[in-house]
Amino acid sequence: MSAGRVASWWLLGALVLVVAACDDGNEPVDTVDHSSESDEGPNPLAHCARIGFESVAQITYRDDDEITFYADAFNGDTLSIELYASAIKSAGSYALADRLAESNYRTCTNCVLIAADCNDKGECSKNFFVSKGTLEVSSYADTGRFVGKLSGLELVEVSIDPSTFESKPLESGQIWCIPELSFDSEVQTLTCKTANDCAKNTLTKKCELSAGICLQCLADGDCAGTEYCAFGACLPKCAKDADCPELLPHCDTGTGHCHMCTLPAHCAEFGGLCHPTERFCVSCVSDADCTEEGATHCETESFECVQCLNDGHCDSGQSCNEWNSCE
Repeated sequence: MSAGRVASWWLLGALVLVVAACDDGNEPVDTVDHSSESDEGPNPLAHCARIGFESVAQITYRDDDEITFYADAFNGDTLSIELYASAIKSAGSYALADRLAESNYRTCTNCVLIAADCNDKGECSKNFFVSKGTLEVSSYADTGRFVGKLSGLELVEVSIDPSTFESKPLESGQIWCIPELSFDSEVQTLTCKTANDCAKNTLTKKCELSAGICLQCLADGDCAGTEYCAFGACLPKCAKDADCPELLPHCDTGTGHCHMCTLPAHCAEFGGLCHPTERFCVSCVSDADCTEEGATHCETESFECVQCLNDGHCDSGQSCNEWNSCE
């Protein structure tokens, strides 16, 4: 399993939040005819539940011989092109999902997928994986830019195992058709071990050493005076809730920062508690919040109520396992 596949999956949530901050509130207009018949005969896209992809931001990362390109839509949907094991080394035209190994996210080397229908936490409920199409590359990453287009693209709705990354088409899943999508993106270094490893990037110049990822910012001081740092990206400050992106909908007028919540009432659907400093919805902050029998301790990384945090919380002869359960 590729480490890059793990990194690509990890970045999706943050990218959804960052791009949402750029939303100006105007939804792109779908100009495709969805009728089953046209003046020229049957509509070749009649079987498609979703058609087209309006990109508002694009970025490409490089990690050794792996390339990952992201295109983000107004609503937070993210399309990615992931190239592994030097599958594509130069400009040219490449068929997608043209053999068995390329038809599964776990084993593909030229992968295209879309994470869609994302919630306030940046978690996306639908995933689509390419079933056919062509990737045309006119400028490869070695030139400093990744330029080309996707054409005749069809993606099927799939489930993706978060541990193995194996994808399986859903029996009643949707089909997403993209007749053509052009891309032109400067290539950024993805991973880093020292502060200098990200210096050549035009956008993500800061190295988050604990994660080994190049980011746009690590603190508010890395951003312009009218911006603040959130999830490694510089976002515009707010004066009211209406200034905030959909995924961070509430404005702290004291700091000018957008958050998932600023009041407990904002978290009615997510456990009922707003973390006092991080300002996202949680199930607990301390053990006092955990009153259900068998889950009386607050695990302060996930902020979920669990049975145990250490062996002392278990009966004699039992131990606390990695899932915070006594056994």
